[in-house]
Amino acid sequence: MTGKIPNKRMLKILYAEECVARCADMKEYLEHSQPARQELGSCNVTTVSSGQAVLATADQDIFDIILIDCHLSDMSGLEITQSLLEKHPECPVMLMAHKGSEHLALEAVSLEVTDYLIRDDAQTYLKFTPILIKKLLNRSRIKEKLEQRVENRSLQLKAQSHLLEKSLNALNLGFIVWDPDDHLIICNTRFHTLFGIPEGTFKPGITLFELLLYLAKNGYYGKGDPEKLAQKRHKEILIERQQPKKIRVTENNRVLEISQYQDDNLGRIATFTDMTEVHNREREAAMLQEALDNFTDSVILYDHEERVAFTNKRYHEMYPASPPQDEIVGYTMTQLLQRSLNTGQINHPLAKSDPDAWLAQRLKERRENMHTEGETVHANGRSYFYKVSKSSGGGHIHIQTEITERKAADEALRISEERLKAQVNEFRENEVRMEAQAADLVLLAENLSEAHDKLARLNEQKDKFFSIIAHDLKGPFNALLGFSSLLSDRGESLSPEKTKEYGTLVHQSAEQVFKLLENLLEWSLLQMGRMEYAPGPVSLDEVIQTNKILFAPAADKKGITLSCVPTDYIVLADFNMVDTILRNLINNAIKFTPEGGAVTIDTRSNGDFIELEVTDTGVGIAPDQISKLFRLDENVSTKGTDGEIGSGLGLHLCKDLIEHQGGKIHVLSTKDPHNKETGATFRITIPVYHAELLCDKLNKRSSKG
Repeated sequence: MTGKIPNKRMLKILYAEECVARCADMKEYLEHSQPARQELGSCNVTTVSSGQAVLATADQDIFDIILIDCHLSDMSGLEITQSLLEKHPECPVMLMAHKGSEHLALEAVSLEVTDYLIRDDAQTYLKFTPILIKKLLNRSRIKEKLEQRVENRSLQLKAQSHLLEKSLNALNLGFIVWDPDDHLIICNTRFHTLFGIPEGTFKPGITLFELLLYLAKNGYYGKGDPEKLAQKRHKEILIERQQPKKIRVTENNRVLEISQYQDDNLGRIATFTDMTEVHNREREAAMLQEALDNFTDSVILYDHEERVAFTNKRYHEMYPASPPQDEIVGYTMTQLLQRSLNTGQINHPLAKSDPDAWLAQRLKERRENMHTEGETVHANGRSYFYKVSKSSGGGHIHIQTEITERKAADEALRISEERLKAQVNEFRENEVRMEAQAADLVLLAENLSEAHDKLARLNEQKDKFFSIIAHDLKGPFNALLGFSSLLSDRGESLSPEKTKEYGTLVHQSAEQVFKLLENLLEWSLLQMGRMEYAPGPVSLDEVIQTNKILFAPAADKKGITLSCVPTDYIVLADFNMVDTILRNLINNAIKFTPEGGAVTIDTRSNGDFIELEVTDTGVGIAPDQISKLFRLDENVSTKGTDGEIGSGLGLHLCKDLIEHQGGKIHVLSTKDPHNKETGATFRITIPVYHAELLCDKLNKRSSKG
């Protein structure tokens, strides 16, 4: 071992030895010998001759390392080390014992003294002393760095927790989470807004009844005894919980859809979707339907696929053979024309001689002449004026006005010019009215379609999101709140071991929340199409080696062998997406592999795809669980071999990411009835990188753009 230690200042050493001659020899060797200066640089050695002197001197000055002879007469090496570690845990200690008395040093090594030195009469141990001092100091510095990394990680988790809270407050729907005993866990800003409650009014831990009593005291439930009003509302809520979904009008006239998610062990989560605008639109649509049903004109609206979207009562009076008004939506234009032919309602020569030819001609006219008008006579002899308009969404609006009486009047009053002009003016007024009605119908159809699509997407995202939040977020938050409360309330009375234990549990819970949030945010970005996708050549070996280094500490902690076979495969993928997939698969493999197991990463070529496999020797997966791994509605999540807890979202994210890149994911595992550990293999397929094919795809995409 050569080279000086990184710290260039003079190294301060405290040395305890009863023999004055040996003290002088050690001091001389460390301060002036060439080997010692080469290893440690400049040293300043303070010597003492008793255990009490060691403790007193250590309290008066700061030393980089303390060397203690285990054969001091007043105190044993174990006693001195225990006292030093209690007062100065940051200072490394090295023990020295005579040959044949190694047990004296080994007793103190269990107290985190990481090295010791055996002395011999020939003093050959002197040349090893600088080397061992340097090694012990380097290990101490590594420990300091690790502690700093843990502290930095804790700060990051606090920031991520704050980001999660901001994200929840940014949602457009309100939600509130209760534990099984009806104590508030969390509610977001939107919940306060929907109920007209000042933000920050309710804190975690408040009971449901306390919340209701607060609202009653502030006049939220009207006049009366707040206690009785709160009790009444509490009983109503207990009944409402039996309904998964319920529409409620609040005291501030908001129409809310309340969805309940109940779990006897985890508690309850309620979401509140503001349906006020949708409710108003539905009411407006009902009023418009009623108005159109009272029209004297027939109205039928087709969508862009030529399927019926709307009819009024007058249409069914004109076409009695058509399906009933409550069943006609969804019928095609072709089906309705065919019905009219079959019932003999069409009064046209071609319809009588060749019905199929008439049907084809009629469909062609309607499709080629989207804006047309004219007159037609039904088989019953009644005459109608029709007008066809095209909506902006690609559909048709057909309006028919019966003109039988008007035409009879025209014929009867042909000789009267003034009455003819009046009839023409009436016709023009009808035309203007029909155009206005057509425009209103187009706008109504577009608004209804847009509102329906938006509501469907929101409901789908909401159901998926909260199925995960309700199942996985409560557990770690309970642990964080519980153990952090213990540390806060009883920190002064807890032993260092209990403090460390509770701190470890808090850290594990925070780490679990972070992993859930990390996967959840990436999954949400992917679902909303906001995750950047930049395909290009990716070296699988680079991704594998990066993750091997990342997970080496976790594998070493459980004594797991983490190995991979070098590969030169280049795939067409997004580097960050492949890195996320492999990171989740390796993390799962380590989590479900017991101590002394193995995790192997392997690759192979399969035609136009490269197969990457992560194989473990862990607990395996039962056949009935494999089919549920990638289903959000099942939310399969089990504990690891060391009690590690996961959200179950990682595999869903892996599936979505690999399919987004044109690949697939497979699970290979068997588990016998006796639950013997058989391991599992997760295999993903990724397209091979072909530079010329990528250029062609990019050129085609550019030309389309």
